[in-house]
Amino acid sequence: MLAHQTHQWQGRSLGRYLLLSLLGRGGMGEVWQAEDTQLHRHVAIKLLLPVLDSEKEYLDAFHNEARLAASLDHPHILSVHDFGELHHGDDVITYLVMPFLNGGTLRNRMESMAELLPTRVSLRYLRQAAEAIDYAHSRQVLHRDVTPSNMLLQDDQLYLSDFGIARLLSTSTYHSRTSVAVGTPEYMAPERIQEKAVPASDLYSLAVIAYQLFTGRLPFEGEDALAVLLKHIQEPPPSPRQFQPQLPEEAAQLLLTALSKHPEERPSNCVAFVTALEQSLQTPQQPHVTKADDPDATLIAPWNKRARNATRENDPNQTLPVGIASTFKLATPGTHPRTSSTGQALETTQTQISGQTRKRAHVNRRAFMLGVTSAAVFLTGSGLALGSSLYRSYTQVPGPQQLHPGRPILKLNGLTDIIWNIRWHPRGRYLATAGYDNLVQVWDLDTHLSSQRHAPSNLSHASAIWKIGATVNRNSLTWSPDGHALALFAPLQGWAGSDAVLATVDAFQPRASLQLYTDPSTSADRLYRGLSWSPSNQVLATGTKQGNISLWHPEAGTTRGVFKRFTNPEQSTQDTVSDLFDAPPTLCWSRDEQQILEYFQPNSITSWNVQTGQRATLLTLPETKGEKGIVYFLTFLNSPTIPTQFLASDIDIAVIFDTAQKKVLSTLGCADPDAHRSVMIPSYSTFNKFCPQLGQLTWSPNGRYVAGTYLSSNQIFVWDLHNTQPHLSSDGHHLPELAFGKNNGHSQGEVIVDLAWSPDGRYIASSATDGIVLIWQVDGA
Repeated sequence: MLAHQTHQWQGRSLGRYLLLSLLGRGGMGEVWQAEDTQLHRHVAIKLLLPVLDSEKEYLDAFHNEARLAASLDHPHILSVHDFGELHHGDDVITYLVMPFLNGGTLRNRMESMAELLPTRVSLRYLRQAAEAIDYAHSRQVLHRDVTPSNMLLQDDQLYLSDFGIARLLSTSTYHSRTSVAVGTPEYMAPERIQEKAVPASDLYSLAVIAYQLFTGRLPFEGEDALAVLLKHIQEPPPSPRQFQPQLPEEAAQLLLTALSKHPEERPSNCVAFVTALEQSLQTPQQPHVTKADDPDATLIAPWNKRARNATRENDPNQTLPVGIASTFKLATPGTHPRTSSTGQALETTQTQISGQTRKRAHVNRRAFMLGVTSAAVFLTGSGLALGSSLYRSYTQVPGPQQLHPGRPILKLNGLTDIIWNIRWHPRGRYLATAGYDNLVQVWDLDTHLSSQRHAPSNLSHASAIWKIGATVNRNSLTWSPDGHALALFAPLQGWAGSDAVLATVDAFQPRASLQLYTDPSTSADRLYRGLSWSPSNQVLATGTKQGNISLWHPEAGTTRGVFKRFTNPEQSTQDTVSDLFDAPPTLCWSRDEQQILEYFQPNSITSWNVQTGQRATLLTLPETKGEKGIVYFLTFLNSPTIPTQFLASDIDIAVIFDTAQKKVLSTLGCADPDAHRSVMIPSYSTFNKFCPQLGQLTWSPNGRYVAGTYLSSNQIFVWDLHNTQPHLSSDGHHLPELAFGKNNGHSQGEVIVDLAWSPDGRYIASSATDGIVLIWQVDGA
């Protein structure tokens, strides 16, 4: 039978998760702090009420909604890392795994203030919430319970929580087993109460929050939930100026419009509503990186804690990195904002937007009972808050939509030497560079990418610069998946070589400095090669030329560092290939973080089991005829769309293979004579000839195209993987569909040393031995 009582979970395990302490309990279940025993991080797990294992409707809904929640990838939406179910006798307990944060909610923040929040702070929170809601709507998902209690805060960032339990409350299982209903009365739109929710219903809820932030009052209050619901349906909201006379008339009218009883009369979307509010209050938000947009506000795991002033909004004088906009002054606070008069927070849900909704004839008191109790420790998703202009990759389908030969539109001029590493920020606005100039620089490309000039524009100054003191070698720079930080290899005093220590930097934190991590082991190899951040953002993997792997916990300080080491059992005591093979190894995590794939010597891809450390040869690459000479580049990439597919350079061809099928799917080659010449570099080493070979490769975000270079050519070649009848070389390799850059790009004789496709697919960045970085527009859409 269905277990109505709470199970005792303290100290028990759910798969790899060890439950540590109960954080909160409510009508939908419990929230627990837990430890991920495999990745050594704390997470929060939401245990939902048990159901019978025969409740197929609920179990199907749970799996569908959990997958839907996990697919919502936005800086201001709480992420879902994992989900599962536990069978306990005849019962099934389903659960969701999310990041852990000991912070609070917007409701907590409002209740703790003796006065209204400053206007700019309120607008900042509203904009972040609006961007999250509009993104979900673009994915055909409604939240249906947008409230201050579901808005989690960490410093200046907001995260909309509890996506992922969609339609669970509407299943017959929960209607019959619980009294939990859907929504919080004070924030429910009239049509939402009548179960006719549309995107404008979420906007209505956001407008209630805005009304509350700017007046300190809710538009509708009553003795109980039913009284509040009836007011939403029947009564017009009171003018906000009744409670806050200083509020501009235009702003007051906007709030009333957004609270219209008719969805079609409200603003077109949430961002449009907030933008109009900003204009009416004459406090436009800065599109640049400000203190309020500091990505470090997200603390994904306990080891990421950094010293930070909890009341940073009140410090208007903090200095930002070079070129970053300064912060703003705050408006004068008003009166104390009150929260829900009924005190009833009903369980949050989401649903896919559908034209079909069910009617309920009457609203009754019993339907609105207490839902999940606010937990003492809260959760947050990962992400970066830098203004709506940053989210091209979220509001558009990943491209390119209409591929055409690249047109150079921007040149970075402020570089003094070869740039080995060019890395797009995950949101697409920024580009990080590093190389022989001994610098790491972050460039803000937003204005230049949006210009319509016919000739390439020039950008001479980076927005932020860090002096490294040594070369940042190939494949030695990467953004964290959430865009908060950069990781790289740096020198360490007392050790030879520039790759002796792992370093990270909070790229958007004012006056940020490098945080160094060292391996205390006396047998540790101090010359690191290969760098890869895990998809969950928690672990950095580094490699060596001998094929060894180290796993690190990045944090502020050096008290934590390497927590796992994998030693290649086949490594030689002497480097027998150093003269003929000079490519740094490349690493790639599997999406489920169970394996690390390593490409550290020609012709072979190996995999490491993260939990056991077991090593196996995953694939032997087909190329065997390459002529003698130095191999200088190895590229190894995971498909952006298919988790089991990977791309690897193989001397002068590229190979796409599938780890599930354990076979090569296709090979990419080139018939251009310029691509098959040897390259001579005098005095490079005892051997000075580089055999004909591919340079760097990059995969388009939509998974359709691969772009690549050859050491002996200044062109960029593009292969269309959707072409089922491509032209083939005499060896049967897929030939490029187009090439560009021969006459309008890097100079003849220069080697293109790095290549990167932007996250939205519209641009490709390239760097070469001429010390120039070019941005190419490749999408005509």
